Amino acid sequence: MTVHAVLLDLGDEPDELDRKLAGWERYLDKANGSVKKRERAVKKLQVKLKPIERLLGNHDQLTDQTRELLASSLLRLDSKNETGHKALGHKLIGSDWLTEEAIAWRAGATKIEELVQKARNLKIEVTHGVSSNPVLRALYEDEPHVVSAHGLFLHGGYPVERLERILKNALRADALSRALLDGALSLRPEGSRDMHFVFLPGGDQDWVRAIDEHNKN
Repeated sequence: MTVHAVLLDLGDEPDELDRKLAGWERYLDKANGSVKKRERAVKKLQVKLKPIERLLGNHDQLTDQTRELLASSLLRLDSKNETGHKALGHKLIGSDWLTEEAIAWRAGATKIEELVQKARNLKIEVTHGVSSNPVLRALYEDEPHVVSAHGLFLHGGYPVERLERILKNALRADALSRALLDGALSLRPEGSRDMHFVFLPGGDQDWVRAIDEHNKN
């Protein structure tokens, strides 16, 4: 079906192609799947593609539309064909033929992966303490915790280990976000505005209680 579609695109007569397609289908119904027969079929196809390769070898003399049609047709039949890829301006990177856009995307993905790994490895010193938030102190019998680093403060009724893990991940995500914009990976700089966040383990129920307690004060 691919050969039929390519030949149709290249200008063969539809009626003649339909007759050929019927013959090909009858042949395939009787064909077996031996490796040797497949290899011979591939070699025959590659020979049949030589005229298109020769045309593309002089692609400077072709219009852009004709060049793209011939090259794309060639690659539909042989995805590894060097002539077809070169005619379309693709470059061989490792074992893959890539467009300029794909090369840029691959380089960008590699850079992002490097930044993600560096962000994971950032060392963060966390300070622990007892939260002075009056609402939290009224809500929970155990003293609510506060953890802080680089101007970011997390208050809550969660265990201190969980708050610390959330804080570190938030700071690493913040560093990664800024690095994706300017390429420099670093934690929040000294002198950044302090930011406070409150975590309520009980969800909506604790939220309602917190609002009531705040209104009392």
